[in-house]
Amino acid sequence: MTIRDIARIAKVSPATVSKIYNKKDENISPETRNHVLQVIKECNYSPYSRFKAAPKGTSLMIGIVLTSGERQQQKLCGILDTLHIEGYNAIVCSCCDKEEEQKKISLLSANGVDGIIWIGEETDETVRMSEHIPYIIVKNDSDENEPEHFGVKFSEMAYFATNELINRCHKKIMCLLPDRSVQSEHFREGYMKRMMESGYNEKSHNCYVADEEDLSIQMSQHTAIVCFENRTAQKAAECANSLNVLVPKELSIVCVNNNEKEETVNNEVSTIGIDSVVLGQYAAFSLIARIENRESEKSIPSFIRKLNHNNTIDVSNDTSDKRIVVVGCTNMDTYYTISDTLRHGDQVVADSCMKMPGGKGLNQAIGVARLGISTHIISCLGKDYEGGMIFDCLRKNNVDVSGIFFTKQQKTGSCQILNYLDGETVIIGYNGASDLLGAKHIVANENLFKNAGYCIVQDAGEEDLVEQTVRTAHQFGCKVLLRAGKRTSAETTFFQDVDIFMPNRKSLERLLPGSESYEKKAQYFLDKGVKQVIITLGHKGCYLKDQEHSCFFPAIDVKPIDTTGAADEFSATLCAYLLEGSDITEAIKYATVAAGLSTSRCGAVPSMVDRETLELYMSKQGI
Repeated sequence: MTIRDIARIAKVSPATVSKIYNKKDENISPETRNHVLQVIKECNYSPYSRFKAAPKGTSLMIGIVLTSGERQQQKLCGILDTLHIEGYNAIVCSCCDKEEEQKKISLLSANGVDGIIWIGEETDETVRMSEHIPYIIVKNDSDENEPEHFGVKFSEMAYFATNELINRCHKKIMCLLPDRSVQSEHFREGYMKRMMESGYNEKSHNCYVADEEDLSIQMSQHTAIVCFENRTAQKAAECANSLNVLVPKELSIVCVNNNEKEETVNNEVSTIGIDSVVLGQYAAFSLIARIENRESEKSIPSFIRKLNHNNTIDVSNDTSDKRIVVVGCTNMDTYYTISDTLRHGDQVVADSCMKMPGGKGLNQAIGVARLGISTHIISCLGKDYEGGMIFDCLRKNNVDVSGIFFTKQQKTGSCQILNYLDGETVIIGYNGASDLLGAKHIVANENLFKNAGYCIVQDAGEEDLVEQTVRTAHQFGCKVLLRAGKRTSAETTFFQDVDIFMPNRKSLERLLPGSESYEKKAQYFLDKGVKQVIITLGHKGCYLKDQEHSCFFPAIDVKPIDTTGAADEFSATLCAYLLEGSDITEAIKYATVAAGLSTSRCGAVPSMVDRETLELYMSKQGI
């Protein structure tokens, strides 16, 4: 039994079986993973069984000629995974010039390999020097006239990108190319083909070369741009920014990410990438099929193409409505409910365990969105399974995620939350990717602050981040709610531009230690330029101090189950109602009730209160 037999029984692709068997299945759903593993178990499948039934005259050895580059390494991983599953061994030869390449291919041929896989962007005739040996050339832009070429065509990538835009009701779509090369022409053909299929007339086929056109004229006539590569897309985004055109709100940009090492500072631009690992897997399958005279893979599967940040390619919405921007951390929370208070050296068994997306930034953003307010978040996620889950969670809760930045440098942050039966919590956090969130991400996403009414930002000790956020918000007339965090000094320069400063009891004590009253401590920040100070006091409510008010607001009487996210709910509700015109005292009343209701549920995201529930409760209680 081969991996193809397993794939046929499980009704999935051989590459999917390979990824699951080699535990490289982070992008595969748990349902599919469990199903395939069950089939493998039932069939008692083992890749090493192939050695017992090797075809006569077969060495079960594949030669691989590799050029340098990270993308080639990823393809190599996919190839080696497949060879392992299929029972083949590999000889990997790295080369840097044509002379060395000739030597390596001659050596492989002389040693009786069953086939050769050549990985590189530029093909060479030396690959064909031993025509009696089957070979595959793996490259991104393959030639359909060459059956030995294995890869994804740029024409197909352009067709795919254009199709995604058309499916989202874009009609005014332009194509932007970096030059007039053969690859650019292939890309243009794919774009043209999809546009013609949609019935658009010839005048709609607007293809331009970036360095030869005045993009400012063209952008005013289109709602979307299909770009050949990253640099072209970046140039388009910069041009849009100079024209005060919001990307992606007013202009959608999609490009082929043909350099996996490049990191985009923000996710305003949707990208279509190539899964190089899967590409390598299919190349290996194809070569083995030729060696063993089996039917070869007829086409590259569509899932090799990956569309990222598809929420950024929808047709532009009305931007007249006010929005709230949230700047803060996002992480994966694991909740443990325990009965007894832990002491040093204790070991306990949790009564329950629950895992879900969280983090102050995520909680606040979803809290605002639950109240029906347009919400944008600026945060950092790792390029991992948890990051994908958080990204999807935000989208499903109607949060605009164009300000999310993905990084390979750190894993997505995580928190372990011990939830006691009395509602109190102990939190153990790992910031991960959130630590990389900095001033550059605010600058890159400054368009989000245009037409924003409020910005919620957590002061987690990154002074440059907070300072840039406050400065950018102030520039666009956006009011700032600053949540106190890790800072231990009250001496800073940006308080003068902060509209609402919100510390809790512990953070206030760190900033201003001593026994002075809340009123005196709040006055300190007012003297620094803060417009309003709100001190949250947990189950005791909160205290407000500004030029007109100095008063306490009691918390509602509710039995707490989990206090995680209560302050986030307070912040979100406060800004939402202030945005809609409530005065500060009225908004605090809504926020206090919402925070109290959130403690009656377990988990931060599930506890975020919707507008109907909040206002119905207040109406029944006569608040």
